[in-house]
Amino acid sequence: MQKDALLHEFRVIGIRTVFLNIAVYLISGLVQGFTLSFAVGLLLGTALLFVYLLLLSRSVARSVEQPGGRPQVQMVSGYLLRLVLIGAVFLLAMQISWINAFAAMIPLVYPRLIYVGHACLHKNGEQL
Repeated sequence: MQKDALLHEFRVIGIRTVFLNIAVYLISGLVQGFTLSFAVGLLLGTALLFVYLLLLSRSVARSVEQPGGRPQVQMVSGYLLRLVLIGAVFLLAMQISWINAFAAMIPLVYPRLIYVGHACLHKNGEQL
């Protein structure tokens, strides 16, 4: 059941991420011109987003299974791992000239936009 919910969330976020990536790329193209580095950055950021969500899911699942006071340790260590991953990808993107580091970080905001947008449009609590 938990795996089905994760796949559903990946599907929902994946479909909306494609459209958001296209919109962001078109807007950036109008502002700074259409560059390959921005597109590569968006793709890298999208991959990072899905790895981040997978790690988040695993961290939550493990913390629920931990007895006693260990769930907090599991959640904090998972959080730190995800932060280190974001930092490493950002540092990598800063070092490689054909990846736009700013574009690599934009997809990490998408889930917030997706969930808040859905909540604003569907006030009756309808599922994604």
